[in-house]
Amino acid sequence: MRVESGGMRGPGDGNAAWVETFVAEEHGRFIVYIEVGFWETDDATAPFQTVRHRIQAYATRQKAEVAASLIKRGAAKELREPGFEG
Repeated sequence: MRVESGGMRGPGDGNAAWVETFVAEEHGRFIVYIEVGFWETDDATAPFQTVRHRIQAYATRQKAEVAASLIKRGAAKELREPGFEG
């Protein structure tokens, strides 16, 4: 798994299979992370790759949980099933 920052591009752009968000406490702040699983192309050595992005730090767990929920809902709208063109 790779940990990246910056833009939300990943392996096999457009081939995202699943998305998950979670909150972690770091130095008294609550950090929202997103993990996205991608289907790779047929010539890849590993058929599936996972990318984790650090989204933002929040002062309270409640704010971080709300943000994580909204981010996950928005990202889930972009998921595609493998083998389908859309």
